[in-house]
Amino acid sequence: MCSLAIVSTTLEHKNDCEKIAQLLLNEKIIACAQVSGPITSYYPWGGTIEASTEFSLSLKTTAPLRERVKLRLKELNPYELPEIIDQTVIGASIEYIEWVEQEVMK
Repeated sequence: MCSLAIVSTTLEHKNDCEKIAQLLLNEKIIACAQVSGPITSYYPWGGTIEASTEFSLSLKTTAPLRERVKLRLKELNPYELPEIIDQTVIGASIEYIEWVEQEVMK
């Protein structure tokens, strides 16, 4: 049994999150996607403090597929510098791990 990962990013438009989720589900490199928001992000950019309304996209996958998911997010995210965060899942139920493994490519 392999470990799980959650790869997350943010996007300006909810429909971009939905399109990426559907694409990665169809590619069988994620088992689940969750869209949250809108959220407000504050960050320094170009010498000023910016505030943006965004949506958060959280993608559940297996550890062996995490790099492929991150690569696809870099290709699909329209931001100049996309936030792509990769987290190892600790403590998931065996049933959930098995379900994720069944839903993604081996």
